[in-house]
Amino acid sequence: MSKSIKTRAFTLAFAVVMALSLASFSTASTAKAADYGKKLKLNNELKFNKTKTFTKNALYHEDTFFAKTVKGKVAYTVKCKRKASGKKYVVTYDVTYKLKSNPQLQNTTIGYDDWYWGWLTPSMCYTVFDYKTGKSLEGTALAKKLGVKVEVKKAWNTKYYDKQYYEYSGELANSYDPEEQWLANTKSATVSFKVTYPKKCKRATVGIGFNSMEPQVYDAKTNNDYASGKGKWGDTTYYKTDWYENGKKKTSKGQFSYMRLK
Repeated sequence: MSKSIKTRAFTLAFAVVMALSLASFSTASTAKAADYGKKLKLNNELKFNKTKTFTKNALYHEDTFFAKTVKGKVAYTVKCKRKASGKKYVVTYDVTYKLKSNPQLQNTTIGYDDWYWGWLTPSMCYTVFDYKTGKSLEGTALAKKLGVKVEVKKAWNTKYYDKQYYEYSGELANSYDPEEQWLANTKSATVSFKVTYPKKCKRATVGIGFNSMEPQVYDAKTNNDYASGKGKWGDTTYYKTDWYENGKKKTSKGQFSYMRLK
């Protein structure tokens, strides 16, 4: 083999090795960047074919009736069962909530220059989203593409503590019906749902828990998009709405237990 042929052969081999190395590096980088779920550091508290109970901190807030945010506790039990169905798995979740706190109104009168701003209490919920992108898998185009289906087995059934009445003073007193001026804290709730997904799919992620919506910690841009009609269901990434904790543990905004379906 001549020197020039050897040189061309070496150059070609080197180029091939470099191309393969770059392709491998690019693929690895892309895969790492795509795993949005890794950034969330999910707790993986839920387990297949297990029944587990969790008790977590909650918040109650209303600017007029409370001098400050009131802390409480919420306990929820998750009964999880998985069974095989052909090429798919079906996972059923039976969830029971018990709200152990029933904060009493510290102020029961709304003055003429005041307002009832909204009773922010623990709000029970569940979510199913894509581990790779963080996008919703509840009836979205992505869910259909991945073959993931979320169905409600038994709708929410909620019970409440006794009503707490408040009143308006001054000129406002004649503008409202006293019988309709009350608030009631949630006492318990139940829901049952199931997730069906292909056995080869490793991307569906389930979160079960509740939110305590503190004032002024929501994603204003997301809210504005939905309010203006620009936002579409399934477009928003998990953890980036007013429903979900944005990663800052200091707010106790959301308390969830998770599992990645594999």
